[in-house]
Amino acid sequence: MKPLQPKHILLVDDHVLFTKALKKLLALDLPETNFYTAANGKEALDMLAQHPVDVLVLDISMPEMNGYDACIATRKNYPDTRIIILTQHNTEFLTPHFMKQGAGSVLQKNTDELVEAIQSVWETGRYISNKMRSDLEKIYDQDEVSLPLTKQARELISHISQGKSSKEIATLMCLSENTIMLKQTHTRNTDELVSFAFKIGLLNVN
Repeated sequence: MKPLQPKHILLVDDHVLFTKALKKLLALDLPETNFYTAANGKEALDMLAQHPVDVLVLDISMPEMNGYDACIATRKNYPDTRIIILTQHNTEFLTPHFMKQGAGSVLQKNTDELVEAIQSVWETGRYISNKMRSDLEKIYDQDEVSLPLTKQARELISHISQGKSSKEIATLMCLSENTIMLKQTHTRNTDELVSFAFKIGLLNVN
C-alpha cells in the first residue's frame, strides 16, 4: 500500500534561502517526509542517482541545467518520480510545454496550493489547479503553440537564468534588442519574457 505522504521530496532552486524556507514550511504539513535540496538541474540529476525521490519540485530558470531539460531527463531516467514545476514566471505559456514533458503540475511560487499539489501528484500523478486549467484553455483556444521547445527556446531560458540583460541576449542570439524590448511591452521584467517567448516570433517553437 502506498504511504499517505511521499517519503522523499527533492526541492530544486538556485535560491538557497528559498529552498531552506520552503523545506521548513512543507515539513510542517509533511512531517513524515525526508527533504533534499539541489541548486540546479544537474545537481538534481546527481541527487536522483543517489537517493530515491518520490516528488521532484523543480524551478525553471537555473544555471548549468534549467528546469525544462531537467524535467525531460528525469522522466527519461526516473519515470516513477513525480514532477511539480514551481516557478516565478507567468505560467500561461509554460504549462502545456511542461505537461507535455511529463510534469504533474505547474505552479507559481506565490501559490498556496503546493502541499495539496504534492499530495495529489504523489497519489494520482496530476494536480490541475484553476490557474492551470485557465492556462491550458487559453493556449489551445489560440492554437498557435506547438511542442516541444526548440534549442533556441532553451537557449533563451538559459541566458535569462544567468541574469543576462536584453542587450546581452540580443547580441548572443543575433537578435534585435529593440525586438526583445518591444515584445516585453506588457511585461513587468525580463523574468516574464520567458512566458511570452513561447507566443512571440523570437522563439519559433516547432
